[in-house]
Amino acid sequence: MNRILILAAGFFAAIVHGQCTITGDSSIKTDQAATFSVDSDGNCNDCYYWTVSQDSKLKASDSKSNQILVTALETGKASLSVKYEKANATVKCQKTIEIVNPDLHPADQKCGVTISDFKDVKVNDKVISFFPNEDSSEYSYQWTVNYANGETKDSTEKIPQFTLSEVNYITSVKLRITKKSPICTLAITKKFDQDYWKPSSSDVGKVEQRTYKPGSYSDYLKSSSTTPNKDQ
Repeated sequence: MNRILILAAGFFAAIVHGQCTITGDSSIKTDQAATFSVDSDGNCNDCYYWTVSQDSKLKASDSKSNQILVTALETGKASLSVKYEKANATVKCQKTIEIVNPDLHPADQKCGVTISDFKDVKVNDKVISFFPNEDSSEYSYQWTVNYANGETKDSTEKIPQFTLSEVNYITSVKLRITKKSPICTLAITKKFDQDYWKPSSSDVGKVEQRTYKPGSYSDYLKSSSTTPNKDQ
């Protein structure tokens, strides 16, 4: 009899574990804020633990309730997860969110363009260089950089260089890629906070973002370009 009760309790716990769905839009635009919620109640009103994927595509509000506000930062796929206690079980669920460019119809997001990201490399203490993650002669490029003081700078170089300082740091970079044949355009935007540009040997994540193996950047260097310094 006890064995039957234990099995029944385990079965009930498994059911509880599966009864979790995050409701909200599956597709949101960059710079758009959207609300997501859980469709079942936990043991308390403020014991929900929300997390977003560690790729900086989403920014979540500080919420411990069954509802959370999320802002999309850049195009791509990201995940939103929540964990909470219900009855005698830990409930976990996850939702995949597609972040799209507001300038394009969702069906045209890839648009034949295979570039999906761009990197940043420190040339010296006052110069940052950006480069797409694929080298191709099929595309033209339009870079737009926004600074903390409201200034904007543009470049049509494949590998542009921009100045920055500790006070007037770069807050966002937008890369608009145009495929020459057939003609189509895709834009990628990244946002940065002030701390991103501060050198910090203790912050491994940021060091890795700004340091690249020689082979990952040399294909894009012009003969007259300065070899970028690498953070240690």
